[in-house]
Amino acid sequence: MLSSIVPDIEEPLARFGIMHQMWALSDERDERFLSETIEDVRLADSLGYDSIWLAEHHYVRNDSFYSRLPDPELLIARLISETKRIRLATHQDHLSGRSSTFGRAAEAA
Repeated sequence: MLSSIVPDIEEPLARFGIMHQMWALSDERDERFLSETIEDVRLADSLGYDSIWLAEHHYVRNDSFYSRLPDPELLIARLISETKRIRLATHQDHLSGRSSTFGRAAEAA
């Protein structure tokens, strides 16, 4: 019997996530960009993606194409109310770019 050969799998064979670098054109307004990002995450959630990873970036505004998310935890707090099942996470935290101490970063984790 095939059922004796193939184990009963409860976990999916693969998980799919999105690493959102938060890149945008320099002339794009922050309000529009963040609203489109929220829509991107809603869509990923509805399509069944498992996770969204948001990158933290500082000090890159001189380029024509740059990232603009100095505090991903704040956006994640907003996205919690906009999503149903997708996991939300930060890709990295730059401790050197923050005005807070290492202890505050540890508290937030």
